[in-house]
Amino acid sequence: MAERTNWTRQQLLLAFKLYCQIPFGKFHSTNPEIVQFGKIMGRTPSALAMKLSNIASLDPAITSTGRKGLTGASSADKAMWEEMQSSWDLFVTEIQRAENSYGITEDSNTEIEGYSQNKTVDYTGSNKAVQS
Repeated sequence: MAERTNWTRQQLLLAFKLYCQIPFGKFHSTNPEIVQFGKIMGRTPSALAMKLSNIASLDPAITSTGRKGLTGASSADKAMWEEMQSSWDLFVTEIQRAENSYGITEDSNTEIEGYSQNKTVDYTGSNKAVQS
């Protein structure tokens, strides 16, 4: 069995960004965005898909509809959720720094199938609950 390692802050930030961009019903290990980001982050697609489902368990837009995500949200996930809720602008800046640390920049030629750094679709909040 492979050794489990804790998620780094940069990995969590990218996971939260993906969470905001991928509809709840598409959190699976064969989703091309999850596969590509898993490679970039050094995580398996299954681990990343599970992390997104754990984050969903913290989202009132999901839980208020009777869905619940997975139950394994870590204390780091919960702290990051609170951070995101308390200062969205600062959180976005931190996500951009995390992207830069992985070489994902606006002017880079990083090609990730199905991903655009300036994606206009945002599945957070009530939109996320509708998009499953």
